[in-house]
Amino acid sequence: MKKNTILITTFVLSAIVGISIFAVSNLMNQDVAHPYEEELGYAPSDMSKAFPHLDGVEQGHASWTTTDIRDVKDQVAYTIRGTVIAIGEGEEWADPTPRPEHYDTIFGKNVKIPVDIKVQETKKTKSDVKPGDVITVTLTGKLLGKTLYLDGGEPQFEVGEEVILHIAIDPNDIVGKNIKYVKLGEYGKYKIQDGKAFNAKYPQGKAIRDALEETQ
Repeated sequence: MKKNTILITTFVLSAIVGISIFAVSNLMNQDVAHPYEEELGYAPSDMSKAFPHLDGVEQGHASWTTTDIRDVKDQVAYTIRGTVIAIGEGEEWADPTPRPEHYDTIFGKNVKIPVDIKVQETKKTKSDVKPGDVITVTLTGKLLGKTLYLDGGEPQFEVGEEVILHIAIDPNDIVGKNIKYVKLGEYGKYKIQDGKAFNAKYPQGKAIRDALEETQ
């Protein structure tokens, strides 16, 4: 009787171990839902093309309180559709925050990158920007060695691409006077391709008109 009990116990334990291994294996093989691991419906922008003299451009990620531009539409000064016509060199800017010695060598130099967009259409605007004008948005990041690290959440651009941008004005004037930037970073910029608007939140695209009207 004792021998039979041992055999039964051994069988049950073996079955439990087998089921556990099978379950873990299945879990590991399941696709994890993540926007960067899905099959994208478009080609994300690669700003390293604008900086061939560098080893690369790395994009940081930010923890936004929202990724829906409609939640911050009152802070958006311009919603425009246009074409990227130029990406400037990274220009060093002086951070007023006190820095310890050798800070730049360890963490990189503060740089700002101007991106010029020829405006095709405006959905939300001030009197200073109209179709046919060029509007400049500024990205910030750090240059460490020969690699440009964009600040968390900053979108990437390519010359020649058509975009929709939700643009705000920096009220702090730390990087410069009346600096325009993309609100919510990569979530406030859409790349237009194949008649649809794409970004990090909508890797399969959405209607161009819907993207333009998010701040209405």
